[in-house]
Amino acid sequence: MKRWEILKRWKTWILVFVALSVWGGAAAADLFYAATDSNRASVGLILGKDYRIHKDLSGNFPQYAKVFSFKDPNGKFWAVVDEYSFSSAAQQDTINIFDPQVWDEPHQQLTTWGRNLYGLATSGQYLFVVAFDKREGAEEKSGEIVRVDMTQKGFPSDKRYPFEPYPLDGGESILRRPCAVQVINEKIYVLTYTYDGVHNGNAKFNDSEVFEFDQDLNLLRKVPLGAGSREAKNAQRMQVFNGKLYVGTTGGAQTAEDVSIGGIWEIDPSSTALSGLSEKKILDLNTLADPDLAGKEKGVLGLGITKDGAVYLLVGGYDSASKAYISKLYVSTVARLSEGDVGESIPSLPPVSGMLYDEPTETLWTWTESWLSEGGGTLYAYDKDANPLETFTPADLGNNVSFVALLEGVTLSDSSEGNGSGGGCDAGLGSVTLLLTVVTLLIRHGRYKRRRV
Repeated sequence: MKRWEILKRWKTWILVFVALSVWGGAAAADLFYAATDSNRASVGLILGKDYRIHKDLSGNFPQYAKVFSFKDPNGKFWAVVDEYSFSSAAQQDTINIFDPQVWDEPHQQLTTWGRNLYGLATSGQYLFVVAFDKREGAEEKSGEIVRVDMTQKGFPSDKRYPFEPYPLDGGESILRRPCAVQVINEKIYVLTYTYDGVHNGNAKFNDSEVFEFDQDLNLLRKVPLGAGSREAKNAQRMQVFNGKLYVGTTGGAQTAEDVSIGGIWEIDPSSTALSGLSEKKILDLNTLADPDLAGKEKGVLGLGITKDGAVYLLVGGYDSASKAYISKLYVSTVARLSEGDVGESIPSLPPVSGMLYDEPTETLWTWTESWLSEGGGTLYAYDKDANPLETFTPADLGNNVSFVALLEGVTLSDSSEGNGSGGGCDAGLGSVTLLLTVVTLLIRHGRYKRRRV
């Protein structure tokens, strides 16, 4: 075999290796976001560590959209867009399920998953969906958890558990709002908070709760956080680490006499106590010695826990006098939180209203919604040590960022971008082109090999 043929052979295999490495790199999680101006909503993606933006991938959504993702039992990822309507006449949301490579139209549209989705979790063949709202005619009711069979065509819902109102003294009741769901050892855990649905004036809140279900949505146990102390109002964040649940509460002030400050609660499902799940408050933001948040009505607005136990905690609060908003980001560990230690604060963070940690790319995402910033809904990317990396404005994203989620399994070409009306992208061509390149290289290598016979 001649020397130039040997060089060609090695060059071919190097190219194949590089191509497959790039192709396989798409397994890292990417950011899936919704953007809106209150009249029209669209969705987009930010891919890879070089943060390639694909905006307006689909834009036929009125007013407001919420985004989620899930992986089916075959290992395929799906993107979910909830068309949420603020209209009191809307009984169910339209749920759009997209193949992440194809954005010209949804793979499936449903109106059976509930209204105002707040979270998804998978266990075996089932997807569990928590819906914050429920309406029967003009009446607003407590939310529900819905089971979806992912092995059936069209992702049908086959079971649901509607939550009952939360009873108060004197025969009154307030609504239970499911807002997060997690799975531990095939048990389903749903976090709910309670309020009476009043959006203006002094709404009535009570303790948040965690419900435990089996796979068939039979209720097994439940626990109120704070055991009736009203210290755990308005809980909306729940994460899992080492078989335990960690819940962040926002607290709130309904009257001058009814003020609660947020914190972190730990729930241990391994408890076999007859009274229910074991729970305890491990972090009280009342004790937070941060001068920037002194005197603020502060609560947990974001909670992220890595597989190694690192914690990212977003705390926000209002000055009761000036109504000025401030937020701080803290980096800690589960062990330190369990000792009441919030960790180190990150300086020079702009006021933000949400946070999400992407472990595969080691990217910490925070965002400011349009109501909080004169510059509109803006997205910020930081590295795992909270050093700033990138800022994405409404012009970059196609509108004000309003909701984000992580999504895996995406391979879009760099030119993929919608036209704002639900089409116009060439999603998936990047991976197809790469596959054809690999095949071509292998064929060429085969020709070199035949020459030696």
